[in-house]
Amino acid sequence: MKKKVLSLLFACIMILSVLAISGCKSDELQAQIDENATKAETAVTDAAAKAETDLAAAKAELEALIAAGDAADAKDLADAVAKLNSAIDAAKAAATTADDALKADLTAAIATAKKEAADGASAALDAAVKKLNDAVALKVDAAAYNKAVADLDAAVDAAKKTASDADAALETKLTAAIEAAKAAAVTEAKAYVDAKVAELVAADKTSTDAFNKAIADVNAAIDAAEKLAADADAALKTSIDEAKATAVTEAKAYVDAQIAEFKNTLDTQDETDK
Repeated sequence: MKKKVLSLLFACIMILSVLAISGCKSDELQAQIDENATKAETAVTDAAAKAETDLAAAKAELEALIAAGDAADAKDLADAVAKLNSAIDAAKAAATTADDALKADLTAAIATAKKEAADGASAALDAAVKKLNDAVALKVDAAAYNKAVADLDAAVDAAKKTASDADAALETKLTAAIEAAKAAAVTEAKAYVDAKVAELVAADKTSTDAFNKAIADVNAAIDAAEKLAADADAALKTSIDEAKATAVTEAKAYVDAQIAEFKNTLDTQDETDK
């Protein structure tokens, strides 16, 4: 009987021990769950705060460039708009997991940033068109002209991205600005081709360096114009065709001039030898 009582007592002790251990493990598990939940909440808060900070920094950078007016470079403006658009996308992603208060702050900041992006995109387009106009007016070399065209392309891309995420009014405004910039690019492409053809015609056919530079500029002007030709009016395509024909004519004139100069050198040498 005594053995049975002891066995029962031992069993009870074991059961209580198991229950006590289980209780401890349950408390530890709950503590771990609470800790993980706190970490997750902190991560969401930190991500939202970073997104809002990055958004404010990108917005301030663009504002400074816009305030600089004509002194601002078109490519810098386009890059700043692209940077702000990326910050807007990051803020939108952060807002999806934020609490109501943080989401409200981010939503307000995003709306303001979108307006700034639209202003910046318009400024970038204006600056890029002006840069292209100046390049053609100054009859710059092919490298400078291509840089101006590339800057306009960057401004158009930034404006398209901004317009795709803007409200109806801003989208309409930006779309009109983009189309105007494209039209300006076509007009300036024709003017540049014509100007470089004129330089080629006037180039010294007895100078290899002068002719090579002139023909290289014409070829570069044609290459740049042909990228626009598919969406351009007939005037640009006509200029391209005329430029190609003139390039061939002037190349023949250059060869003829070189042959004439060579023959003249030989004749002079013959007279000297006599």
